[in-house]
Order: sequence, then C-alpha cells, then structure tokens
Amino acid sequence: MSVITRTLGSRDLTVYCKGSPEIIQSLSKPDTVPQDIMTALQEYTEQGYRVIAVGYRILDEVDYVQVQKLRRSEVEKDFEFVGLIVMENRLKPQTTGIISMLKGAQIKVVMVTGDNILTAVSVARECGIIEGGETVVEVIAEEENNRSSLQIRFSCGGGFSKSMPATYGSMIDCELGANINAPYRIAISGKSWGMIREHAPELIPKIAVKGAVFARMSSEQKQQLVQELQQLGYYVAMCGDGANDCGALKAAHAGISLSEAESSVASPFTSAVANISCVPRVIREGRAALVTSFGVFKFMVLYSLMEFMSTIILYSIDSNLTDFEFLFIDICLVVNFAFFFGRNHAYSGPLVAQAPLTSLLSPIPLISLLLQVIVMSTVQFISFNVVQHYPWFEPFHYVAATYYISFENYAVFSVGQFQYIIMAFIFSQGSPYREPIYTNKIFFSSLCVMTCVCIYITVSPAHWIIDFLQLRFPPKVDFPLVVLGLALSNFVISTFLETFVVQYLMFKKLRFCNSDLKKSSRRYHAIAEELDTDRDWPPISKPGTVIINNQQSIIKGVDNQAFVQDSPKCIKYTTKL
Repeated sequence: MSVITRTLGSRDLTVYCKGSPEIIQSLSKPDTVPQDIMTALQEYTEQGYRVIAVGYRILDEVDYVQVQKLRRSEVEKDFEFVGLIVMENRLKPQTTGIISMLKGAQIKVVMVTGDNILTAVSVARECGIIEGGETVVEVIAEEENNRSSLQIRFSCGGGFSKSMPATYGSMIDCELGANINAPYRIAISGKSWGMIREHAPELIPKIAVKGAVFARMSSEQKQQLVQELQQLGYYVAMCGDGANDCGALKAAHAGISLSEAESSVASPFTSAVANISCVPRVIREGRAALVTSFGVFKFMVLYSLMEFMSTIILYSIDSNLTDFEFLFIDICLVVNFAFFFGRNHAYSGPLVAQAPLTSLLSPIPLISLLLQVIVMSTVQFISFNVVQHYPWFEPFHYVAATYYISFENYAVFSVGQFQYIIMAFIFSQGSPYREPIYTNKIFFSSLCVMTCVCIYITVSPAHWIIDFLQLRFPPKVDFPLVVLGLALSNFVISTFLETFVVQYLMFKKLRFCNSDLKKSSRRYHAIAEELDTDRDWPPISKPGTVIINNQQSIIKGVDNQAFVQDSPKCIKYTTKL
C-alpha cells in the first residue's frame, strides 16, 4: 500500500510504501537495504511477530497534476529502505480452547493467511494447530534456468524443525537419519502453491491433506484451497474478516464472517463476536437442525404408514376408523407433536467426532422405519385379534358406509393412539446432537398431557367422548388394561430398537451401510493412509550411487528425474516444465 504526501510549505512530493519485507526489499535500492535484513526478519517471525517493511521515495520534478496521471509501477520503485515495523498480534483467549475442541472432534484445522510463513507457523504452534510432537515440513517451489524448470524442495530446517531430524525420507545406499514414523505437517507459501498447482498439480492433494499452514496466500489462492479441500471430500468451514477472504467464504460449505464489513456480504454467517468461538456453535446448530429434520421426516412417514396399517386391518372386516378418530389423531397428536418437535436446542456438551447422517434415503433411516413398522403393525394386529376372544365380543357387521362402530375399531384405535406418542418420543433424539427431550418443555409437556388423555380415552372415557369418537367401549375394564399393556410393551420394544439397535449398534459401533459418509470421505482418507505408510514421501528417488557430504550432489533416479540434496536441512525434487 502506498500513499503520496506533501509537507506543508514544501513543493516536494514523497511516496511512502508499506508491505511485506520481501516485496519492499525488491522495490528498494539495494544499497539502502541492510545486509542482515533476512536474519532480523527470521528472528522476529520465528517468535510470532507480524513484520512489515517501509520504504520511501521523493518524487522530483513532479507536481500534483502530473501525479494523477502516473502509473503505479512508475511510483513504486527505487525506494529508500526505511526499516521494519514489528507488531505483536496476541492470540485471543478463546482461540486455543476452541481449536483444541475442534481437533478433539477430529475436525481438521488449518491456517490460511497473508502473513509471513514463519510468523504463521509460530502462531499455529502457539494455538495448537501444530502440536508439540509434530514437525513442520516447508514446501518451496522455485523456477530455475530462465523458467525452464521447476524445483520443489521439502525443507525441515530454519525455524520449522523442533522435534524431528532435518530430512524426511529414505534412500537406497544412504541413510538421511529421518524417523519415518514421526508425525509431520506441511507449510507452504502462496507463491509455491501457485507454481505447484500450475506445473505439478498431482502434488496438491497430498499438500492439502497434510497441510497445516498456508501463508502469503492471495484472495484467489484462499478460494482455490477451499475448493481443493472440497474436491477431496472435506466439508469445509471458513472463518475470515477481510475483503481478501470473500472468495473463500463464498466457496466454503459454511462461511463465517468475523466482521460486519466486506466479508459479511459474501458469507452466509456473520458472527457478532470477533473470534472463532462461533465455529462450534455453527457446527452444533447445523447438526441439531439436521437431526431434527431426520426425526420429523421419520415421524411423518411412520405416522402415515401406521394410519394406513390401521385402515388395512379394519378393511379386512369392511370397517375403518371414524372421521373424528382420524381428526383426533391428525390434530391432537400428529400436528401437535410436529409443531413443537423442533424446539430442542443444540447440544451444549462437547463436540463428538461422529457426524450425523446426511442422507434421508441411506440404509440406517430406512431400516429404522422398517423395524418400527413391523413392531407397531404387529401390536395393532395383536390388539385386533385379542379383543375377539372375550366372551362379551360381538363381531362387526357392515351396515352402511359411514357406520364403523365396533369392538375391533376400538381395539385398533385405542392402541394406535399411543403409537403416535411413542413415535414422537423415540425420534426426538437428544445427545450428542440435541439437548435431552425433557429440556423441550412444551413438547415434553404435550407428550405427557396427551398420554394422560389417551389413557383416559382407553380406560374410562366420558359418554360424550364415546359419542364424539364413535367408540364401542368394552363392557369390562379387562381389555382396556390389556391395551395399556400392549402400548407399554410397544414403547419398550420401540425404544430399545431405536436407541440401542439403530443409534448405538448400527450408527455408532458398526457404521452399518453408512455409505454417504464413506463416499464423502473416501478420497482424503485414502491419501492420508497412503502418506502415513509411504516411505517415499516427500518424493525422493531411489538412486544407484550417492555422494554423502555437505556439498551439492545430483542423484539420477526414476524417470530420469534429478533429485538434489544441498545440505542435511533440505531435500529438492526437480522436474522439467
């Protein structure tokens, strides 16, 4: 960024420019740049300071009118190097804890920034993105021989090596001393990212999977990184607070703006608090909304199926549910429960590693519905047949199309009304994605009240209720008690199937047929497993002869590629453009 100024009382115009030390150094006169500038820069950035440089230039014989017509390239050159501005940007108190929580849920956390790579790595170590036992391998891409070849180096030296030998890999006929089993993460600058993406794109998936720090990234490169991660099967959330984050925020599955400035326009979420504490909340709310949608879907589908089964059973004797029985089920039970079903808050406990299902038509929801249909249909059929064995039972005889009053109708309706309550209860899943069902006070109260109402209708209803619903009430209370027993058995069996068989065994333990998750994560999991077992990564040739010393040695390898080792601090991979 540059600004042209004029001191009051003077006719001279002066341009001041600030930016990254590398850029200001390239725009400055060489004799004005201190020789130890890079040493000083590395010293500050390794400590996590943010460093920018400043240069200035006096515009001779240029007046105010001429300045308006100057191009930027004509102004930003031949600077006098002024010095470095060192700033300390401390971590916000919430950052480390939030990152630890996300990593505890097995969520991959990376840093993408415009800062110097050493500053970014230092901050990443401080906040826990890079853990204490992990080594940082910097990927450096450079063009050589008048841009005729690209050299890619994998370096563990400089400010990166903390717990691992300098080189990573192994060679035939020489031992570089690396511990191949040591964990490592990759750091890369925007310049190297752009070169590799253009000339060696086959390396990008590996860098994206193992990458932890992406520094000096432009706005376009941030968006590219998000898209590369998405292509690997990741679901990507992005936090940003500047205009240069807009592309990445828009491309991410969940973009979260930490400011109300430009980034909030491109982002679907805007945090009122300028820190990343909003990220777990977005994840919790999203998971809760997804689980709620699945629960409502299964409740409405099963409700339709059970009304259908009741009708089919009664059709066998030319009977059916009465109009007001249908009305009671639809209004007092189904609509009532569906209206309050989604009022559960998101789970406030720790994030779990296992994400909820993302497909309504995946095997687990369908098997859940099938099991419940079998159980509830069986209970209705048992109630329909048991009532026929009592001495006071009189079979139904068809009289008219609107006359359905019978003991069979009472048997099916009375047990069926409890089943709609059972459906609403078992599909209202609590932890680890939503708060327990009793915290939804309106919904839970509705369940309790309607349970009492259904017990009253089943055991000892008033005459006006019998007339209203058109029930043929049994002369003795023995069968109503059997209905309550069947409803209780239905509740126990349905709860066991949904909580233990479906949610615990199939979903948590066996991951039975969870094809949607396997499909989305297959590619990046495969790459991660390959890198964890591949002794040739970073890519090192299998040489025939090797000269081991601190001088440069060229090793001919597979595909006639040249692999260059300058020192024990780095490894180079060279390929022709």
